[in-house]
Amino acid sequence: MFKAARKRVVLWPVTIQTARDDGSGEVDEHEIKVRYELASRTEIKTLSRMNEEKGDAALAKKIKGWADVADEDGNALEFTQENLSACMDLPEFAEAVTIGFFQASRGARAKNS
Repeated sequence: MFKAARKRVVLWPVTIQTARDDGSGEVDEHEIKVRYELASRTEIKTLSRMNEEKGDAALAKKIKGWADVADEDGNALEFTQENLSACMDLPEFAEAVTIGFFQASRGARAKNS
């Protein structure tokens, strides 16, 4: 049964691709889980039209937690606004969680090609 809830929070899988440093031009994939407060259709339209800076700030308000995120030493990285801000400064992280947010809000995960 579909529940027409106005405010929903979900834990959603997100794949982050990071470039290998071996000169191969290949990437490694890392799956994390992000807890998003889902957007309404109106919010999705608004977020889609925002510039990158405003969009990142609005998206950060919709991210409520994460799992499987580690610091550079491999230790679990606690979800805090400060850690989120630092991670959002990493292009591969920001791109992946942005795509994940829109997929989760629309209820569909992109298929791997």
